Amino acid sequence: VLAFVYAQSALLAGLAGILAASIYNSASSNFGQGAELRVITAVAIGGTSLTRGGIGKISGTLLGSLFLALTYNAFIMSGISTYYQDVITGAMLVIAIVFSEQAKSLRSSVLEKVTKNILTRKSGHILP
Repeated sequence: VLAFVYAQSALLAGLAGILAASIYNSASSNFGQGAELRVITAVAIGGTSLTRGGIGKISGTLLGSLFLALTYNAFIMSGISTYYQDVITGAMLVIAIVFSEQAKSLRSSVLEKVTKNILTRKSGHILP
């Protein structure tokens, strides 16, 4: 299964390279260099947990990508330099990770309280 996933990833990366070369009528070995921060930020904004194994949904990633594309469009239209664009993107990444972790922590504490409440009602005893 793992070998199949790697092969599928390589196939899709090759397809992306062919599409990029056909769009720009040229190919370069460093095409897409520097896009890593934007991609990781889009995934984190979409709700994928970067600290818990990358658990998330494709729909969230698509929404995060759309949000980041609109944000970068606003940056370009405002004339903000690429240096500040990267700084703002990094700040958005940190904020997205902090919010994600806070939401996970809140969810787990609420789930623990609800579970404890249900067990207390069923047993008739007060649990510590």
